[in-house]
Amino acid sequence: MSARTTDPLGRATSMLGGSFTAEPHPCTHGTPVTAKPWVGAPGTVGTIAVIGSGKIGLPLALQFASHGWRVHAVDINQALVDIINSGVAPWGGEPNLPELLAEHVGSGRLRATIDGPAAVRDADVALVVVPVLVRDDGSIADKALVGATETLIAGAHDDLLVILETTVPIGTTRELVAKVATESGAKVFGCFSPERVLTGQTFRNLAAYPKLVGGTDTASLARATAFYESVLDAPIAQMQTLEAAEMAKLAETT
Repeated sequence: MSARTTDPLGRATSMLGGSFTAEPHPCTHGTPVTAKPWVGAPGTVGTIAVIGSGKIGLPLALQFASHGWRVHAVDINQALVDIINSGVAPWGGEPNLPELLAEHVGSGRLRATIDGPAAVRDADVALVVVPVLVRDDGSIADKALVGATETLIAGAHDDLLVILETTVPIGTTRELVAKVATESGAKVFGCFSPERVLTGQTFRNLAAYPKLVGGTDTASLARATAFYESVLDAPIAQMQTLEAAEMAKLAETT
């Protein structure tokens, strides 16, 4: 039995005291083949809409672009969208972000937009990473998540993979995916995979720390696993249920 555990920031902590930073896994991806539609075949990539282009969402979008995906970076802030599309980093403090942004905006692989429904309609995967806050009275401030859900409903189509990375109460993802499917009439895949990164260390954390993935059903879990295997160098950890993935994230943050 190992006497070491790993925290959400990619640091391994010894039960005997002290800690060290886990090393990033090397990239072993070959040159991908673009598929339309993307159905999860090994070695292929498609188009993704990242809903929420803040300090977590934008680095994620660049991570995906760096592994061959065509990316729509969606945000409701027109000023932020304009800055991203200029190829200039909206903020500092995130190593490699300025260079990657300039590269992928310049190549046309990444484009920011406020038209979320159009981005989702064009995408094989729609990933939501918007802020959900807990108020002092314990209630949830989920205006951004409600807006993201409406965007998904407006743009959903059959075989869209819907991924939620935002930390949410247990049961939220299943309810969101069911709402999208019911109100859009589309047959979609659903997944929860918690973001487990710290701003300023995002790319290192993505390469170092195992990615937890839970699906609404077996087919969704397989599709989500295939997606993350195409964009991450760290190992993928399949959870037994969607709710187990949500619980794991909540356990880390309490």
